Amino acid sequence: MPGASAERAAAARALTASYLATVSGSSDTMVGAATQFYATRVRFYGRPITTAALVAEKRSFVQRWPERRYEPRSMRAACDVETCTIRTIVDFRTANPGRGAVSSGEAELILEVGFAGTRPYILGETGRVLRRSIQAGTLAASPGKA
Repeated sequence: MPGASAERAAAARALTASYLATVSGSSDTMVGAATQFYATRVRFYGRPITTAALVAEKRSFVQRWPERRYEPRSMRAACDVETCTIRTIVDFRTANPGRGAVSSGEAELILEVGFAGTRPYILGETGRVLRRSIQAGTLAASPGKA
């Protein structure tokens, strides 16, 4: 049904935009919202994990990068009968003032979105950095940690 597929694509795009806005928000909001966005089991960057493990991953990420901004530039949806795959090109900037580190650039985020009734949720997340610029301040990060 083309109409249902278009509705699912629109819902998956809206979920992606909301997710990026949340990831760009406060650390507590981002970590707390993980259970609202994700399924109970998720394929996260190639490996299956539980929601609890995902929350731990997000908590570790926000501790490393307490300031985050993700701005979607383009978003494409491809849907089949059960899921939609959203590919988003994102401009990002993350910072950790405590260690004087800033990472910015462009990334591709790929979300696999499923549906429980009409509610979309993330089944899978992967992506890659397309371009990155790292700046270290006087408190340079350890190698491989910036």
